[in-house]
Amino acid sequence: MDHHSINRAWSLLISLSLASTAMAKLISNNTYVTYGALLVMAAAWIKARVILNEYLELKHAPFWRRGFGVALTLFMLAAAGLYLIA
Repeated sequence: MDHHSINRAWSLLISLSLASTAMAKLISNNTYVTYGALLVMAAAWIKARVILNEYLELKHAPFWRRGFGVALTLFMLAAAGLYLIA
C-alpha cells in the first residue's frame, strides 16, 4: 500500500463526511431539501468508491472494481429514485 494514496483517500473521506454533515445541517430547514439530500447521497457514493478503490485495493482488479461500481451505482440510483418518489 502506498501511504500517500491512503492519506489522500483518508483526507477525502473526512472532507466528504464534513461536507455531508454541513449540508444536512443547512438543508434541515430549507426548501431545497431534495437537492441537498441528493448531494449527500452523491457524497456517500463517492466515499464508497474511494473505500473500494483505495482500502480494498480494487484499483488493481479492474474486473471486480467495475462489477462493484455497477452494483453500487445501481443501488444509489435506486435509493435516489425511491427518495424522489416518496
